[in-house]
Amino acid sequence: MFVAGIWIYVTTTRARDVVGRYGLWALLALLALSYVASLFSGPPPTLAALENGGIVFGWLFVGGRGGLNKHRESVT
Repeated sequence: MFVAGIWIYVTTTRARDVVGRYGLWALLALLALSYVASLFSGPPPTLAALENGGIVFGWLFVGGRGGLNKHRESVT
């Protein structure tokens, strides 16, 4: 599903500038790296650590995606 989403996004948008081109691949690498790291790491030590990690990384990914979208445009 991750690869299908990447394919759809890459084929329906194009980069306006260098940030749009390389920022997309940097965000995708960060997402893939965090997924692989979650497979090999243990469970969080406390519920508070899980909550804080979810908030921080959730907003990091949402903010990264929102900022990236300003540097890409739809292909019609």
